[in-house]
Amino acid sequence: SRYNGTGATSWQMSGINCNGGYGDKFYYNSVSFTGALGNGTTSGPNAAFSNGNGINATASPFISLKDNIFSMNGTNAVGQFYNIYTTSTDATITTWAVNYNDYYTNVTGGATAFMARTGTATAGEAFAAWQASTSQDANSIILDPIYNSTTNLHPQLGSPVIGAANNDGTGVTTDILGAVRNGGVAHASFTSGEN
Repeated sequence: SRYNGTGATSWQMSGINCNGGYGDKFYYNSVSFTGALGNGTTSGPNAAFSNGNGINATASPFISLKDNIFSMNGTNAVGQFYNIYTTSTDATITTWAVNYNDYYTNVTGGATAFMARTGTATAGEAFAAWQASTSQDANSIILDPIYNSTTNLHPQLGSPVIGAANNDGTGVTTDILGAVRNGGVAHASFTSGEN
């Protein structure tokens, strides 16, 4: 999914929202928020990925979240932004399989940005704290994916996401263009970069 808009004070964004499922799998997605990002902190998250939120508190257990790119790069006067927002506790999150993702957040203008917000740590937490409290994302990175543009989410040559993913166990053997995936391919939809 892609959000590139003007924002509004009442809108709460979720790039991927998972509520109330069981064992859901999310592989090779690119979520990119750019430009003027949505405002507000009262009814729900501003999150690249949410599992349970301020509107629907039912979070899904046993999810698998691998080889994705979550990028928030924009401005906002107020608000809180998370790569992952969940109502799940750290104990439940240990049932998830979360790894080989890229989380990039560059939010300016007075807003605050965090790696994650969980049902255990209701305040936002940094990447290292998320890893330590949940035992997830051992091989994930927190770098700019260097997309070609805000509308072309194909990573440029030299992007840190190229060669950083691992498709073992995902069952996804080709990318969006039909190229064969091997271990160590690019995150998200493509297996290689372009100029």
